[in-house]
Amino acid sequence: IGGVMLSAVTSLPELFTSLSSTVFLDKPGLCMGNILGSDLFNVTALCVVILVGMKGFSGAGIAKSHALVNLSVCMVYAVLLLNKLGVLDVQLFHVNIITLIIIVLYIWGVRSMSSDDGGAESAEEEENYKGKELPVKTIVIRFIAVSICIVAFSILITYITDAISVKLN
Repeated sequence: IGGVMLSAVTSLPELFTSLSSTVFLDKPGLCMGNILGSDLFNVTALCVVILVGMKGFSGAGIAKSHALVNLSVCMVYAVLLLNKLGVLDVQLFHVNIITLIIIVLYIWGVRSMSSDDGGAESAEEEENYKGKELPVKTIVIRFIAVSICIVAFSILITYITDAISVKLN
């Protein structure tokens, strides 16, 4: 449940920025730039971290599920590139085939992640967290407060981005 809630909150900025750009401002280009820009930034940041810390990663193993998720993300970008180049521009019942391919790759990536048990924590790590648990009420209140702030700032940043694009053409 914590993983689902965390992933939901970390996706809120993209969701509300995309919604506000299309619904409130009628600028779907901001939506597409938001989604692809955010994804590309995240992947680029991860690549930089891996390149900078290559020595630390060289001896580390990677779970099979993580490798499959990385493969599915790379495949999505390859499909988007092929679409941009006009290679995969096929309509199926008024839906671009790219949409269906991305949905299939997304489901495959999620299933790959769900097959991983995450590994057990060591006794030392477990001991470090003892006595530091927060009450559920505190966690819920903090979660809701942070979620509201994320939504508000996501909508605000959409308006700011639109104002910048209008001012600078």
